[in-house]
Amino acid sequence: MTDRLYERPRAALAVAAGGLVVTALLIGALSSFVGLPGVIVDLAVTAVPLMATVVVGVIVGGGAFATALGLASWRWADALAGFGVALVVRAAVELTAPTTGAIGGFGGDATIVLALVSAAAVSPVVEEFFFRGFAQRAVGDAVGGARGQAIAVLVGVVAFVGLHWVAAGSLSVALLVATIGTGLGCGVLVAATGRLGGALVAHVVFNAIGVGLLVW
Repeated sequence: MTDRLYERPRAALAVAAGGLVVTALLIGALSSFVGLPGVIVDLAVTAVPLMATVVVGVIVGGGAFATALGLASWRWADALAGFGVALVVRAAVELTAPTTGAIGGFGGDATIVLALVSAAAVSPVVEEFFFRGFAQRAVGDAVGGARGQAIAVLVGVVAFVGLHWVAAGSLSVALLVATIGTGLGCGVLVAATGRLGGALVAHVVFNAIGVGLLVW
């Protein structure tokens, strides 16, 4: 990882905090609408404000997008490590609280397909851009050194768990295992490599397996 990702890392962090709060408030406000399909929350209420925050935050912080977000390079070893993290965390979740149920209901087949795409691809990618690519790396840049990287990973995990808690409306054991495991695993991958690729693979594979268990 480069020594300096942002010219103004604290400004980037301020934008990250503001975007996270706004997203949480939007999710909380819409949770009172009975029957609102979860896919709408995932795409419109979560993905859009988080990605907007990333774009604004990088600009305000004075960073270059590819470098600041860890997208400047790719290693196949990162993908392999991400796949391993996904399998370990998914196994931990299934041993704790096996995935049950089915996707269906509001909107028919079209909404089901959209929900599958959102859960398996859009949401994990957007969340990794925000939590690990943007927020975690901005914290590490602001604090500096190995201590900064450790603090950044922990801050990312807490924020990640918190937003999912708000979205779920309760904090179950399965949710804790999933969010702490994914947040910690992806955070360590980014801190260790300085690249986002491994975390993207880990989160997408983890969610895709979960969706597959619901479908089949």
